[in-house]
Amino acid sequence: EISGVGEDDPQSRYFEILVAEDSANRRSADREAHNAEAYILTDAQEEEAGDEATGSDVASLIIGYVLMFVYASFVLSRGRAKYSHSILGLVSIVSIGLSTFAAYGLCWYIGIKFNSVVQVLVLVLLGVGIDDTFVIMDSWWDCADIPTMKERMVAAMKHAGPAITITSMTDLIAFLAGSSTSFPGLRDFCYYATVGITFDFFFQC
Repeated sequence: EISGVGEDDPQSRYFEILVAEDSANRRSADREAHNAEAYILTDAQEEEAGDEATGSDVASLIIGYVLMFVYASFVLSRGRAKYSHSILGLVSIVSIGLSTFAAYGLCWYIGIKFNSVVQVLVLVLLGVGIDDTFVIMDSWWDCADIPTMKERMVAAMKHAGPAITITSMTDLIAFLAGSSTSFPGLRDFCYYATVGITFDFFFQC
């Protein structure tokens, strides 16, 4: 495996591409001559394979977001059409999307490397964000006897706020601990997840 030195250096990347091409040619010749194959793994090959794998799942990701929107709208309607909160479900999905793009943008800006593993962040934030939405709305329904809208909102957030804060802080600590790993791809993912959950917390509240 060839990796580690000058990952962001264009000359190093070009060298890795040449090595990969030469490896493919030699593997073909060795297979014909000796019925054996040798493989050389470079960072460029590993990243390309990861991009191909995640790129093929874009359609599934879109379908997942649509299904989550439908599910959230159904749950928030409490099974009765007149209480439909589909707009609220849509806003929740939008806030999760904003959290994801904000995390991507900020981490990219400060120099944290984007890799194929980081693309899974959208699913992590989708689960965390929808859960926060359900907790807030459950508290809102529990405060139905409060007459004024402002007082009801305050009471609902007083009840839901600690639960959301505890779960968000638990996730943050877990990903911060994960960022100490020696695996670069996983470490960068933990950085992105930490920032994304922070944004999601503020956007949801």
